[in-house]
Amino acid sequence: MTSRPQSYAGITFQEWGIAHVLAERQLHVPVNQRPYAWGEEEVGRLLQDLTKAFNDNEEIYFLGTIVLTRNVERQWEVADGQQRLATTAILISAIRDVLIELGDNEGAAKYESDYLIEYDPRSRELRPKLELNTEDNEFFVQEILKGPSRRTSYVGQKFSSHQRLTEASSLVRSHIKNLISVVGRNEKTKRLYDFVDFLDQSAVVVVISVPGDVGNAFTMFETLNARGLRASQVDILKNFLFDKARNQIGTLRRHWTSMLSAIETYGEDDLLISYIRHYWISQYGPTTEKDLGEKIRNSVKSSRQAVDLVATLDSQANDYVALLLPHEHPRWIEYGRDVRNCLHIITHELGAEQIRPLMLAVVRNFTPKDAERAFKQFLSWTVRFLVVGGAGGGQVERQYGLRAADVTSGKISTARQLALQMSDFVPNDEAFKSAFAVANIRRSHLARYYLRSLELFQKGETNPQLVSAEDTIPVNLEHILPIDPDSSWHVSDETAQAYHKRLGNTVLLSAKSNMALAHSSFDEKRRTYKASPFVLTADIATYKNWGPKQIEERQYYLAELAPEVWPLY
Repeated sequence: MTSRPQSYAGITFQEWGIAHVLAERQLHVPVNQRPYAWGEEEVGRLLQDLTKAFNDNEEIYFLGTIVLTRNVERQWEVADGQQRLATTAILISAIRDVLIELGDNEGAAKYESDYLIEYDPRSRELRPKLELNTEDNEFFVQEILKGPSRRTSYVGQKFSSHQRLTEASSLVRSHIKNLISVVGRNEKTKRLYDFVDFLDQSAVVVVISVPGDVGNAFTMFETLNARGLRASQVDILKNFLFDKARNQIGTLRRHWTSMLSAIETYGEDDLLISYIRHYWISQYGPTTEKDLGEKIRNSVKSSRQAVDLVATLDSQANDYVALLLPHEHPRWIEYGRDVRNCLHIITHELGAEQIRPLMLAVVRNFTPKDAERAFKQFLSWTVRFLVVGGAGGGQVERQYGLRAADVTSGKISTARQLALQMSDFVPNDEAFKSAFAVANIRRSHLARYYLRSLELFQKGETNPQLVSAEDTIPVNLEHILPIDPDSSWHVSDETAQAYHKRLGNTVLLSAKSNMALAHSSFDEKRRTYKASPFVLTADIATYKNWGPKQIEERQYYLAELAPEVWPLY
């Protein structure tokens, strides 16, 4: 479908079939746009939705909005809609390949020149109808857009987006094969023709064309978001920075690509925006996700400042990833095993994220000896906030942010100074013991870690809090009082539900024993506990009965140990 363009304030709105957009315009994904990001779920959903509409003979199937802008070379750039356009190109590429297999080389050539690659007589080169960003384009052309006879293996730098493109291509090809499997051989090519016509005429998008320089790309994307045209925070920030540094785009792109490559070893867009915010906090103090864009925009006023920011982000990205990969990353070679274990527990077992800006500041500015002391303090603080409360509160994040900026500026240079600055905010021993004595631990992995550390402390282990919990397969968390006790327990269902998740009601037990005790009485459980190699588990055998009184008594005992296991200093 095509419609007459309508204009408003210099912006043109037009309805086109999504394949027609590829045929009508030579499109470029600007360097500041993120790479191909769709996975199996998004590609599969689009294929299913398109095929259902096609099979139902829907005249119009609406695919949303695509935003195109003009760059300084007067080329059309995709400001929003890259994922849908790239997936459509992958879809038509698969149709082209299947037509060749069916012997229809003419039809395949027609679709290739209309929607995928066209010959440019001026440059005497084949040019893609949709040119992806620097990271993806060569791979996209070599591995997908070119026909089978001209296709060559890509040999350049690999990115995770290349794997997503490959997976999308494989998924699309299987889908096309299924699409034509329902008709006889003589009808297969016709069904493919009809499907391409559907993509060209009925799978409709509203194309918003913005002629000329759009000015501040950051502001533009904020406006699009406000109107319901989704753009990720990474897109917004990237557009702003690249717009600022137009005259140094090559340098900026190298640093951005290098930073992205480091972050991609662990995560994608969500981690990237978290890293940027955590870096910003480590430099300038508390910054919410909502305020990040405005703070960067107010700080970065020139091309030089944009390049400097991305260069610095690039230089610190490996340190940030190292915090998340303490057992694998070479950054920790000069540190002892205790540091690696400490970071693993903070990041993976306790799931602490708010403290990352402070950890980043410490690893960048403290000596290894003071960093080790600080990381041990961070582990204790994290446990204390989890037990007492406040770990998810804005006040804790604010204090971590303030101290991170102090570390970066040099106001705080040792672990001792840092502890003194945080002493008014971290729960003291009495507050920690009081909260520990009544804590319901609803997340099993936390209860297992607490019990494991307390167990090792009882056995005289040095730094018991730094030893990761046992594998959950051989060692389970056992709840002594079950959630649904039978009459032998002499406890009401309401009481059982209230005390089931109390830490005092849990023990560590081998998986085999745990399964055997599933619905046993306390007398039966005692015999198994007595034979356990875990000291805190075997102690339960000294009790003759088990109920609320015994749970509270045992948890109070564990609470007395807790400040020694997770000390403040």
